[in-house]
Amino acid sequence: QRLRKFINKNISEREIIETVQDSFDLGWQVIKLYFMIGLPSESRADIQGIVDLVKKLRKIKGKKGNYGKINVSVSTFIPKPITPFQWEPQLSLEEARQRISWIKQNLKLGGIRFKWQNPETSSLEGLFARGNRLLSRLLVSAHNKGCKFDSWSDRFDFALWQEVCEKEGVNIDYLNTRKRDLDEPLPWDHIDARVSKDYLQEERKRAENLESTGDCRKGDCKGCGVCDFEVIEPIIFNFSNKEKYVNNRENKDQSYSKAKAYRKVKVSFSKTGKAQYFGHLELVNIIFRAIKRADIDIKYSQGFHPKPKVSFEDPLGIGIESEFENMYFTISHLIEPEEVVRRLNQQLPEGIEILECTEAPPKNNLIRQNGAAYRVHTKDFEFDKNAIVKFNNQKEVVVERLNKKGKTTKINLKNVVKNILFTSNREVEFILKPDNGKIVRPFEVLKKVFNFPDEENKQARVVKIKNRAR
Repeated sequence: QRLRKFINKNISEREIIETVQDSFDLGWQVIKLYFMIGLPSESRADIQGIVDLVKKLRKIKGKKGNYGKINVSVSTFIPKPITPFQWEPQLSLEEARQRISWIKQNLKLGGIRFKWQNPETSSLEGLFARGNRLLSRLLVSAHNKGCKFDSWSDRFDFALWQEVCEKEGVNIDYLNTRKRDLDEPLPWDHIDARVSKDYLQEERKRAENLESTGDCRKGDCKGCGVCDFEVIEPIIFNFSNKEKYVNNRENKDQSYSKAKAYRKVKVSFSKTGKAQYFGHLELVNIIFRAIKRADIDIKYSQGFHPKPKVSFEDPLGIGIESEFENMYFTISHLIEPEEVVRRLNQQLPEGIEILECTEAPPKNNLIRQNGAAYRVHTKDFEFDKNAIVKFNNQKEVVVERLNKKGKTTKINLKNVVKNILFTSNREVEFILKPDNGKIVRPFEVLKKVFNFPDEENKQARVVKIKNRAR
């Protein structure tokens, strides 16, 4: 309870017990509890408090007389930059191991499942959380030594990290467990997060005195420094002169209004050259990262893992280029479409180019997709004009494929392939339309209509030349 107050989590043990009781009464069978060890001023009594609380919850029965199951997760507290505890020491590796081991031993009871974060992982997290630029050499050296995919427990080798740290002269325990002086320069002091150091130190004192800090969305301003009350201010702020705020709400200055307004845009781009080998999910991640690096203010999804709200018209298969694709997202009115094009092109890899950014039409005005046109150019294979004539004269040309359940599905290419155009011996163009939601790949058409050999797939250049065929 004391440490919950220390970190401004104003929930009592009684409230926790009542919540668990209500949950079991309503039929929930599993409760997950998250605990943190190593918080500033933590004592043995606080560690004992974790065990005591879990044991109390273990005795709670639901209405039907059944006991619930309790999953307990424990992790080591890692002081983070630009927080009231950025000056505090982190638990040493050995101390973290001992505390986790003690809790584990005391919770070996039926109905309790105990999990913990690897203390070695927490030790490295703490090192990089408050590290300076000198750690860049350590990171490169560790990578070259084979430290890769370390978020996977089976690939994480802490001994390898220790070896690299010794080579680079980095003492993890010393850097993590050292208490910083309040007036010493910190590696992140040059970053303006709008929250002042004075405010963080005041909050640190309040934590030591177990004083609560209220939520500024529901009460008075706490003076953290984030809001300037011109462009940035709380949306649910309890102004003392509420009537004046309500009356003037529509007359906010233009810059404030723009900061709160968004507009949906259509962004057209091409994917050519080596970029054809990016799959759709890879392309999505590339776009997400480019948006972030370009510092473009766009709307994000809600929830625990917010992501940029970007929608793509059609996923492109691997090995297919495109001269014109569209995606949609919502940007702040403070940024002009031309600036979106410029910033994104600076951040995107070779082969992906933003062509234009325009106001997106209303949903009901969007053009319905009725197909896409492709151009296929081969290196050695020559197309036969007679194959096109034969295809046009047939009533049914069926391709078969296995679905995910192992069943064979049939698609009549006559419903899908339109306007095959012979442009040269080594080049054809055609339009592909969906057939009841079924999408046919260009290579399937080439193989069925022209007996295109599989080994030629790698040699052929397939380009989507028209995003929407009308």
